[in-house]
Amino acid sequence: MILEAYKKWQEDCSLYLLDDYTFVWDIAKQTLFCVRHHVGKRSLYYEHLENQLMFCTVIEPILQSMSTIL
Repeated sequence: MILEAYKKWQEDCSLYLLDDYTFVWDIAKQTLFCVRHHVGKRSLYYEHLENQLMFCTVIEPILQSMSTIL
């Protein structure tokens, strides 16, 4: 259903979804679409370094990973 909503409304699909998080890899655009529900209470942290993408609901693991990379 998430993929069909994305196909129909593109980035506006988040207005119609009830999930906390949505991730869609758009093959044609070669992009990753990530969204957090607008009334959700959990955060979505992310970091993109070179060929690595990290995302998490808390920031500590990302900061720890970054300290070992940098």
